[in-house]
Amino acid sequence: MKIIACVDENLGLMFHHRRQSQDRIVRERIKTITKKLYMNQYSYQLYQDLFDEAIVDEKFMDIAKDNDYCLIENVSIDCKDIDEVILFYWNREYPADFYLNVDLNQFVIVSQEEFTGSSHDLITQVIYRKE
Repeated sequence: MKIIACVDENLGLMFHHRRQSQDRIVRERIKTITKKLYMNQYSYQLYQDLFDEAIVDEKFMDIAKDNDYCLIENVSIDCKDIDEVILFYWNREYPADFYLNVDLNQFVIVSQEEFTGSSHDLITQVIYRKE
């Protein structure tokens, strides 16, 4: 399984039950990665305009298969089935009260790219694969 998430420098995802940020360019980049994306209803509210083939289910991590992509925003995950992690770093520290619970030490960086987003001057996309 492959996961996609947008995080701050400390892997923060949310603050007071809201995503830390949303960026139009990041959402478009995610669409270039996959046309079929698993997510929950919370994420679908932001991504529904881009993903005709979204699989929306509160237990989306349980139904996703090996090569499927899952969008992580407000859920804790079990890393044992994850082979690839795609993170979009906001390159700053935000207040956060919910974090991505992935031990990145289990993965190696295979790709890293910086770009300008619509809400941030610098966003870094990093792709990690399990060793």
